[in-house]
Amino acid sequence: MDLDAVRAEYRYGRSILWPVAAPRVPRDPLGTAHLVRLEPTPGSPGLELATAAPPTTVEENCLNVLIGPRMLLGVTRVGRIGAPCACDEHTPGCRGAVLAARAAAVNAGEHPPQGWEPAGTASEVPVADGSGWKVVRDAGPTMRNVDVFVDHGGWAFIVGVTTSPERSEVAVRALGGVLTSMRWLPEAA
Repeated sequence: MDLDAVRAEYRYGRSILWPVAAPRVPRDPLGTAHLVRLEPTPGSPGLELATAAPPTTVEENCLNVLIGPRMLLGVTRVGRIGAPCACDEHTPGCRGAVLAARAAAVNAGEHPPQGWEPAGTASEVPVADGSGWKVVRDAGPTMRNVDVFVDHGGWAFIVGVTTSPERSEVAVRALGGVLTSMRWLPEAA
């Protein structure tokens, strides 16, 4: 049986040999890719994405992946857009209410947490099924944070990486691969 026939059988429920809708795995220099999930919750979508390592922590609204000794990838479900924000004042993307992606990125760049400085302005970047808004911040000469704000189904998410400035080029490439691999998961019942 050829590959197209196997895919057709899977689509129509006759076989489970080939996962047709699997996310693309990034080809980056950081190692073998792993699929990680931020599970959907009642009323909120989740997402699946490919990273260079398995998650180190997973909670209901966030997960972290230690990609290397000095590179941390984080995924956060901030909340429903427009809802009152339960976050503290240092959470990017909140100003009393959860902001949409573009407004959240602009806000995060203009009002970084104490000790952080903006390193450029918010810019649009491609993600798997549309676009997100990226903001870059530095904490002195030792840390750089790149956050991408994404909206889906009325919910706000942040996918970001924190690393040292000298590794930021590798981190941004890895983040690009993660963003293009994203697949949204329907909300839980």
